[in-house]
Amino acid sequence: IEEWRHTPKLGDIFIMMGPYFKLYTDYINNYETAINTLLEVRNQSSRLDELMTAVRNDTECNKLDLTDYLIMPVQRIPRYALLLKELLKNSPTDHPDHQDLNVALKQIEDINTYLNNRKKDKDASEQLLEATKDVEGDLEQIVAPHRKFVNKCEVLIKTEDKKFNGKVFLFNDALMYTKPKGVIDAAQHIVELLLLKDLQIEPDEDDKIY
Repeated sequence: IEEWRHTPKLGDIFIMMGPYFKLYTDYINNYETAINTLLEVRNQSSRLDELMTAVRNDTECNKLDLTDYLIMPVQRIPRYALLLKELLKNSPTDHPDHQDLNVALKQIEDINTYLNNRKKDKDASEQLLEATKDVEGDLEQIVAPHRKFVNKCEVLIKTEDKKFNGKVFLFNDALMYTKPKGVIDAAQHIVELLLLKDLQIEPDEDDKIY
């Protein structure tokens, strides 16, 4: 800052602070939960709703609701990328900050990709847990960092010695089939989890089912 008048630069500051932006991961991953919780509590409490309305109407809040402020950290990294692009666009190639701006922009774009991927991983994990919430058994074999839920359906499962109505769960790397725990109980018990790389699909000679 002391040298700002002589060599105004921003790129080096972004480069220095860039690694810390990954700390936004937890906030972004929990943003939707926070918003849903806030709306739920607000609907349950007229006092809170009145307070939030009064705060929003305060001139110091610029007519913005709490939800408007909560989304700002989520939008910050993409906005930093836009800012750096504009600075590059309007900075001569011989400007002292030009090279650092390029490096900073690449860094911010990589961090933005990182944050988006972590959010997708979290969503995929939640989807997998939701899809298998009625499944009982060795659940540790189901949950894996790389595993993503694709689909599930009810099927008639045939083994060497019997048939039974069950469910098949398709993941990006595995196939799992389950059977009902009881006649009335909705719970499913894991029969087997098969890795797709180990499967070989062949036609059924009787039913011609592939």
